Amino acid sequence: MTLFSRFYRRAAMAACITGLTLAAPGGAYAQQATMGAASAGPQSYRLTLGGAARLAAERNASVQQAQSRVEGAEARVRQSTADLLPSVDAAATRGAHTLNSASFGLDFQIPGQPSLFDPDGEIIGPVQSADVRASVDGPLLDFSALGRRRSAQADVDAARMSERATAEGAATAGALAYLAALRARAEVEAREKDLELAQDLLRVAQGSLDAGVGVALDVTRAQAQIATVRAQLLAAQHRAEVSELALRRTLRLSPDAAIELAGTLDETAEPAPSEESAVAGALDGRKDLAAAEAYRDAASQSLSAVRANRLPKLSLAADEGYYGKRFGHMLNTYSWGLRVSVPIFDGFKRSAQMQEEEARIHEIGFRLEDMR
Repeated sequence: MTLFSRFYRRAAMAACITGLTLAAPGGAYAQQATMGAASAGPQSYRLTLGGAARLAAERNASVQQAQSRVEGAEARVRQSTADLLPSVDAAATRGAHTLNSASFGLDFQIPGQPSLFDPDGEIIGPVQSADVRASVDGPLLDFSALGRRRSAQADVDAARMSERATAEGAATAGALAYLAALRARAEVEAREKDLELAQDLLRVAQGSLDAGVGVALDVTRAQAQIATVRAQLLAAQHRAEVSELALRRTLRLSPDAAIELAGTLDETAEPAPSEESAVAGALDGRKDLAAAEAYRDAASQSLSAVRANRLPKLSLAADEGYYGKRFGHMLNTYSWGLRVSVPIFDGFKRSAQMQEEEARIHEIGFRLEDMR
Protein backbone atom coordinates (compact mmCIF):
# COMPACT_ATOMS: atom_id res chain seq x y z
CA MET A 1 0.00 0.00 0.00
CA THR A 2 1.47 3.38 -1.02
CA LEU A 3 1.84 6.39 1.24
CA PHE A 4 -0.97 8.30 -0.49
CA SER A 5 -3.43 5.41 -0.51
CA ARG A 6 -2.80 4.84 3.20
CA PHE A 7 -3.46 8.50 3.94
CA TYR A 8 -6.75 8.59 2.09
CA ARG A 9 -7.85 5.37 3.74
CA ARG A 10 -7.13 6.91 7.14
CA ALA A 11 -8.88 10.15 6.15
CA ALA A 12 -11.98 8.25 5.09
CA MET A 13 -12.08 6.51 8.46
CA ALA A 14 -11.57 9.69 10.49
CA ALA A 15 -15.19 10.86 10.18
CA CYS A 16 -16.45 7.40 11.18
CA ILE A 17 -14.35 7.05 14.35
CA THR A 18 -14.64 10.67 15.54
CA GLY A 19 -17.87 10.02 17.43
CA LEU A 20 -16.33 7.02 19.20
CA THR A 21 -13.24 9.09 19.96
CA LEU A 22 -15.28 11.81 21.66
CA ALA A 23 -17.10 9.26 23.81
CA ALA A 24 -14.09 7.15 24.75
CA PRO A 25 -12.10 8.36 27.77
CA GLY A 26 -8.96 6.66 26.52
CA GLY A 27 -8.76 8.95 23.47
CA ALA A 28 -7.72 12.04 25.40
CA TYR A 29 -4.71 14.01 24.29
CA ALA A 30 -1.65 14.35 26.50
CA GLN A 31 -0.79 17.96 27.29
CA GLN A 32 2.39 18.75 29.22
CA ALA A 33 3.84 22.14 30.14
CA THR A 34 7.53 22.41 29.48
CA MET A 35 7.87 24.72 32.46
CA GLY A 36 6.20 24.94 35.89
CA ALA A 37 2.45 25.21 36.32
CA ALA A 38 2.74 28.86 37.30
CA SER A 39 5.05 29.62 34.37
CA ALA A 40 3.92 31.30 31.17
CA GLY A 41 6.39 29.36 29.02
CA PRO A 42 5.48 27.38 25.89
CA GLN A 43 3.61 24.10 26.20
CA SER A 44 4.14 20.78 24.47
CA TYR A 45 1.40 18.54 23.11
CA ARG A 46 1.71 14.83 22.40
CA LEU A 47 -1.17 14.18 20.05
CA THR A 48 -2.91 11.03 18.94
CA LEU A 49 -5.70 10.86 16.38
CA GLY A 50 -8.35 10.75 19.11
CA GLY A 51 -6.56 13.44 21.12
CA ALA A 52 -6.52 15.81 18.14
CA ALA A 53 -10.24 15.24 17.59
CA ARG A 54 -11.05 15.85 21.26
CA LEU A 55 -8.88 18.96 21.47
CA ALA A 56 -10.52 20.44 18.36
CA ALA A 57 -14.00 19.72 19.76
CA GLU A 58 -13.13 21.47 23.02
CA ARG A 59 -11.30 24.54 21.69
CA ASN A 60 -12.90 25.27 18.33
CA ALA A 61 -14.42 28.77 18.14
CA SER A 62 -17.57 27.49 16.41
CA VAL A 63 -18.17 25.07 19.29
CA GLN A 64 -17.80 27.86 21.84
CA GLN A 65 -20.24 29.98 19.84
CA ALA A 66 -22.71 27.08 19.82
CA GLN A 67 -22.35 26.80 23.60
CA SER A 68 -23.19 30.50 23.91
CA ARG A 69 -26.31 29.93 21.78
CA VAL A 70 -27.36 27.17 24.18
CA GLU A 71 -26.97 29.55 27.13
CA GLY A 72 -29.05 32.16 25.32
CA ALA A 73 -31.78 29.59 24.58
CA GLU A 74 -31.86 28.55 28.25
CA ALA A 75 -32.23 32.19 29.25
CA ARG A 76 -35.23 32.50 26.89
CA VAL A 77 -36.82 29.52 28.64
CA ARG A 78 -36.58 31.37 31.94
CA GLN A 79 -38.07 34.46 30.30
CA SER A 80 -41.02 32.48 28.94
CA THR A 81 -41.50 30.82 32.35
CA ALA A 82 -41.95 34.27 33.87
CA ASP A 83 -45.16 34.71 31.82
CA LEU A 84 -46.68 31.81 33.79
CA LEU A 85 -45.74 33.14 37.25
CA PRO A 86 -47.41 35.93 39.21
CA SER A 87 -45.79 39.33 39.48
CA VAL A 88 -45.71 41.07 42.87
CA ASP A 89 -45.15 44.80 43.40
CA ALA A 90 -44.92 46.88 46.58
CA ALA A 91 -44.94 50.66 46.97
CA ALA A 92 -45.06 53.30 49.69
CA THR A 93 -46.25 56.83 48.87
CA ARG A 94 -46.33 60.03 50.92
CA GLY A 95 -47.55 63.21 49.26
CA ALA A 96 -50.19 65.85 48.76
CA HIS A 97 -52.36 67.01 45.88
CA THR A 98 -54.84 69.75 45.06
CA LEU A 99 -58.09 69.61 43.09
CA ASN A 100 -60.06 71.99 40.91
CA SER A 101 -63.70 71.83 41.96
CA ALA A 102 -64.81 72.55 38.40
CA SER A 103 -63.21 69.28 37.32
CA PHE A 104 -65.76 67.29 39.35
CA GLY A 105 -68.40 67.77 36.66
CA LEU A 106 -71.09 68.15 39.33
CA ASP A 107 -73.20 71.11 40.33
CA PHE A 108 -73.03 71.51 44.12
CA GLN A 109 -75.86 74.11 44.10
CA ILE A 110 -78.63 73.62 46.68
CA PRO A 111 -81.83 75.57 45.86
CA GLY A 112 -82.15 78.59 48.12
CA GLN A 113 -78.61 78.21 49.42
CA PRO A 114 -75.35 79.73 48.27
CA SER A 115 -73.18 77.55 46.05
CA LEU A 116 -70.84 75.26 47.96
CA PHE A 117 -68.00 76.00 45.50
CA ASP A 118 -67.27 78.74 43.08
CA PRO A 119 -69.16 77.85 39.86
CA ASP A 120 -66.06 78.82 37.87
CA GLY A 121 -63.96 76.46 39.96
CA GLU A 122 -61.69 76.85 42.95
CA ILE A 123 -58.64 75.07 44.35
CA ILE A 124 -59.34 72.48 47.05
CA GLY A 125 -56.49 71.24 49.17
CA PRO A 126 -53.75 70.46 49.47
CA VAL A 127 -54.94 67.03 50.60
CA GLN A 128 -52.30 65.01 52.44
CA SER A 129 -52.11 61.28 51.74
CA ALA A 130 -50.03 58.27 52.71
CA ASP A 131 -50.29 54.89 51.00
CA VAL A 132 -48.53 51.55 51.58
CA ARG A 133 -49.66 48.91 49.09
CA ALA A 134 -48.82 45.53 47.57
CA SER A 135 -50.30 44.20 44.34
CA VAL A 136 -50.30 40.78 42.72
CA ASP A 137 -51.09 40.05 39.09
CA GLY A 138 -50.89 36.44 37.99
CA PRO A 139 -52.14 34.30 35.12
CA LEU A 140 -54.42 31.42 35.99
CA LEU A 141 -54.86 29.95 32.51
CA ASP A 142 -52.82 31.07 29.51
CA PHE A 143 -52.43 28.52 26.72
CA SER A 144 -50.33 30.92 24.66
CA ALA A 145 -47.75 31.35 27.44
CA LEU A 146 -47.62 27.57 27.89
CA GLY A 147 -46.99 27.18 24.18
CA ARG A 148 -44.25 29.80 24.20
CA ARG A 149 -42.47 27.99 27.02
CA ARG A 150 -42.68 24.66 25.20
CA SER A 151 -41.30 26.36 22.09
CA ALA A 152 -38.43 27.89 24.08
CA GLN A 153 -37.59 24.50 25.61
CA ALA A 154 -37.61 22.95 22.15
CA ASP A 155 -35.19 25.67 21.04
CA VAL A 156 -32.87 24.64 23.88
CA ASP A 157 -32.97 21.00 22.75
CA ALA A 158 -32.25 22.07 19.18
CA ALA A 159 -29.39 24.34 20.26
CA ARG A 160 -27.83 21.52 22.30
CA MET A 161 -28.10 19.14 19.35
CA SER A 162 -26.56 21.80 17.11
CA GLU A 163 -23.72 22.19 19.60
CA ARG A 164 -23.05 18.44 19.41
CA ALA A 165 -23.12 18.56 15.62
CA THR A 166 -20.70 21.49 15.63
CA ALA A 167 -18.40 19.65 18.04
CA GLU A 168 -18.51 16.55 15.85
CA GLY A 169 -17.64 18.61 12.78
CA ALA A 170 -14.79 20.31 14.62
CA ALA A 171 -13.51 16.94 15.82
CA THR A 172 -13.59 15.59 12.28
CA ALA A 173 -11.69 18.65 11.04
CA GLY A 174 -9.13 18.16 13.82
CA ALA A 175 -8.71 14.48 12.96
CA LEU A 176 -8.27 15.25 9.25
CA ALA A 177 -5.76 18.02 10.02
CA TYR A 178 -3.85 15.57 12.22
CA LEU A 179 -3.80 12.95 9.47
CA ALA A 180 -2.68 15.55 6.92
CA ALA A 181 0.21 16.60 9.18
CA LEU A 182 1.08 12.96 9.83
CA ARG A 183 1.05 12.20 6.13
CA ALA A 184 3.22 15.27 5.37
CA ARG A 185 5.80 14.22 7.95
CA ALA A 186 5.80 10.68 6.59
CA GLU A 187 6.32 12.07 3.10
CA VAL A 188 9.33 14.08 4.32
CA GLU A 189 10.79 10.91 5.85
CA ALA A 190 10.19 9.04 2.60
CA ARG A 191 11.92 11.74 0.53
CA GLU A 192 14.86 11.70 2.97
CA LYS A 193 15.17 7.94 2.46
CA ASP A 194 14.99 8.50 -1.31
CA LEU A 195 17.80 11.04 -1.03
CA GLU A 196 19.95 8.59 0.93
CA LEU A 197 19.29 5.94 -1.73
CA ALA A 198 20.13 8.36 -4.56
CA GLN A 199 23.39 9.30 -2.82
CA ASP A 200 24.26 5.59 -2.44
CA LEU A 201 23.59 5.07 -6.14
CA LEU A 202 25.85 8.01 -6.96
CA ARG A 203 28.65 6.49 -4.89
CA VAL A 204 28.17 3.15 -6.67
CA ALA A 205 28.21 4.81 -10.09
CA GLN A 206 31.27 6.87 -9.19
CA GLY A 207 33.05 3.76 -7.84
CA SER A 208 32.26 1.82 -11.01
CA LEU A 209 33.59 4.71 -13.11
CA ASP A 210 36.77 4.89 -11.04
CA ALA A 211 37.23 1.12 -11.38
CA GLY A 212 36.88 1.38 -15.13
CA VAL A 213 33.73 -0.75 -15.32
CA GLY A 214 31.23 2.07 -15.56
CA VAL A 215 30.43 5.04 -17.78
CA ALA A 216 30.21 8.75 -16.97
CA LEU A 217 26.57 8.80 -18.09
CA ASP A 218 25.59 6.70 -15.07
CA VAL A 219 27.24 9.25 -12.77
CA THR A 220 25.39 12.09 -14.51
CA ARG A 221 22.09 10.26 -14.18
CA ALA A 222 22.70 9.65 -10.46
CA GLN A 223 23.55 13.32 -9.95
CA ALA A 224 20.36 14.34 -11.77
CA GLN A 225 18.35 11.92 -9.62
CA ILE A 226 19.82 13.50 -6.47
CA ALA A 227 18.81 16.96 -7.67
CA THR A 228 15.28 15.75 -8.40
CA VAL A 229 14.89 14.08 -5.01
CA ARG A 230 16.24 17.18 -3.23
CA ALA A 231 13.60 19.30 -4.98
CA GLN A 232 10.93 16.78 -3.94
CA LEU A 233 12.28 16.90 -0.37
CA LEU A 234 12.06 20.70 -0.29
CA ALA A 235 8.48 20.55 -1.57
CA ALA A 236 7.59 17.89 1.01
CA GLN A 237 9.11 19.97 3.82
CA HIS A 238 7.08 22.96 2.66
CA ARG A 239 3.87 20.90 2.67
CA ALA A 240 4.73 19.61 6.14
CA GLU A 241 5.11 23.17 7.46
CA VAL A 242 1.82 24.22 5.88
CA SER A 243 -0.02 21.18 7.27
CA GLU A 244 1.40 21.83 10.74
CA LEU A 245 0.20 25.44 10.58
CA ALA A 246 -3.24 24.18 9.55
CA LEU A 247 -3.20 21.74 12.48
CA ARG A 248 -2.28 24.52 14.91
CA ARG A 249 -5.07 26.70 13.57
CA THR A 250 -7.64 23.90 13.77
CA LEU A 251 -6.65 23.02 17.34
CA ARG A 252 -6.08 26.69 18.30
CA LEU A 253 -2.52 26.09 19.53
CA SER A 254 -0.03 28.91 20.01
CA PRO A 255 2.76 29.22 17.40
CA ASP A 256 5.45 28.47 19.99
CA ALA A 257 3.80 25.27 21.31
CA ALA A 258 5.70 22.07 20.57
CA ILE A 259 3.71 19.34 18.80
CA GLU A 260 4.56 15.65 18.78
CA LEU A 261 2.48 13.40 16.54
CA ALA A 262 2.34 10.09 18.36
CA GLY A 263 0.61 8.01 15.68
CA THR A 264 1.79 6.57 12.38
CA LEU A 265 0.08 5.90 9.08
CA ASP A 266 0.90 2.22 9.44
CA GLU A 267 -1.40 1.79 12.42
CA THR A 268 -4.18 -0.68 11.89
CA ALA A 269 -7.46 1.08 11.09
CA GLU A 270 -10.92 -0.32 11.57
CA PRO A 271 -12.39 -1.78 8.40
CA ALA A 272 -14.67 0.55 6.49
CA PRO A 273 -18.39 -0.20 6.99
CA SER A 274 -20.56 -1.39 4.14
CA GLU A 275 -22.60 1.12 2.18
CA GLU A 276 -25.90 -0.01 3.72
CA SER A 277 -24.65 0.13 7.32
CA ALA A 278 -22.93 3.48 6.70
CA VAL A 279 -26.13 5.06 5.34
CA ALA A 280 -28.25 3.56 8.13
CA GLY A 281 -25.78 4.75 10.76
CA ALA A 282 -25.74 8.25 9.30
CA LEU A 283 -29.53 8.51 9.25
CA ASP A 284 -29.68 7.23 12.82
CA GLY A 285 -26.73 8.96 14.44
CA ARG A 286 -25.70 12.06 12.51
CA LYS A 287 -25.86 15.02 14.91
CA ASP A 288 -26.48 17.62 12.20
CA LEU A 289 -29.51 15.67 10.98
CA ALA A 290 -30.82 15.36 14.54
CA ALA A 291 -30.26 19.10 15.06
CA ALA A 292 -32.31 19.95 11.98
CA GLU A 293 -35.13 17.70 13.19
CA ALA A 294 -34.98 19.38 16.61
CA TYR A 295 -35.25 22.83 15.00
CA ARG A 296 -38.27 21.62 13.02
CA ASP A 297 -39.92 20.45 16.26
CA ALA A 298 -39.16 23.84 17.83
CA ALA A 299 -40.78 25.62 14.88
CA SER A 300 -43.87 23.39 15.24
CA GLN A 301 -44.09 24.28 18.94
CA SER A 302 -43.78 27.96 18.07
CA LEU A 303 -46.62 27.61 15.54
CA SER A 304 -48.80 25.98 18.21
CA ALA A 305 -48.04 28.86 20.59
CA VAL A 306 -49.15 31.41 17.97
CA ARG A 307 -52.38 29.48 17.38
CA ALA A 308 -53.01 29.43 21.15
CA ASN A 309 -53.21 33.23 21.08
CA ARG A 310 -56.78 32.77 19.82
CA LEU A 311 -57.85 31.16 23.10
CA PRO A 312 -59.22 33.08 26.11
CA LYS A 313 -56.93 33.99 29.02
CA LEU A 314 -57.86 33.93 32.71
CA SER A 315 -55.89 35.98 35.23
CA LEU A 316 -56.19 37.25 38.80
CA ALA A 317 -55.41 40.78 39.97
CA ALA A 318 -55.31 41.66 43.70
CA ASP A 319 -54.32 44.84 45.51
CA GLU A 320 -54.18 45.46 49.28
CA GLY A 321 -52.67 48.16 51.42
CA TYR A 322 -53.18 50.94 53.95
CA TYR A 323 -54.28 54.45 53.06
CA GLY A 324 -54.76 57.63 55.09
CA LYS A 325 -53.75 61.24 55.62
CA ARG A 326 -50.54 60.24 57.37
CA PHE A 327 -48.63 57.09 58.25
CA GLY A 328 -49.76 57.20 61.87
CA HIS A 329 -53.45 56.96 60.93
CA MET A 330 -54.19 54.62 58.02
CA LEU A 331 -57.04 52.25 57.11
CA ASN A 332 -56.91 48.98 55.24
CA THR A 333 -58.13 49.06 51.62
CA TYR A 334 -58.10 46.34 48.99
CA SER A 335 -59.39 45.32 45.62
CA TRP A 336 -59.34 42.07 43.64
CA GLY A 337 -60.86 40.65 40.52
CA LEU A 338 -60.80 37.88 37.95
CA ARG A 339 -60.21 38.93 34.36
CA VAL A 340 -61.14 36.95 31.26
CA SER A 341 -59.76 38.34 28.00
CA VAL A 342 -60.82 37.06 24.59
CA PRO A 343 -58.86 38.19 21.50
CA ILE A 344 -61.18 39.35 18.73
CA PHE A 345 -59.14 41.26 16.16
CA ASP A 346 -55.43 42.06 16.13
CA GLY A 347 -54.98 43.55 12.68
CA PHE A 348 -54.08 40.15 11.11
CA LYS A 349 -50.86 40.04 13.15
CA ARG A 350 -51.55 36.50 14.36
CA SER A 351 -52.17 35.13 10.87
CA ALA A 352 -48.93 36.73 9.63
CA GLN A 353 -47.02 35.11 12.50
CA MET A 354 -48.55 31.73 11.67
CA GLN A 355 -47.57 32.15 8.03
CA GLU A 356 -44.00 32.98 9.09
CA GLU A 357 -43.74 29.88 11.28
CA GLU A 358 -45.20 27.65 8.56
CA ALA A 359 -42.64 29.00 6.10
CA ARG A 360 -39.86 28.23 8.59
CA ILE A 361 -41.15 24.66 9.00
CA HIS A 362 -41.18 24.19 5.22
CA GLU A 363 -37.65 25.59 4.96
CA ILE A 364 -36.35 23.17 7.59
CA GLY A 365 -38.21 20.33 5.89
CA PHE A 366 -36.48 21.04 2.58
CA ARG A 367 -33.13 21.19 4.39
CA LEU A 368 -33.82 17.84 6.06
CA GLU A 369 -34.71 16.25 2.74
CA ASP A 370 -31.47 17.54 1.21
CA MET A 371 -29.39 16.34 4.18
CA ARG A 372 -30.90 12.85 4.03
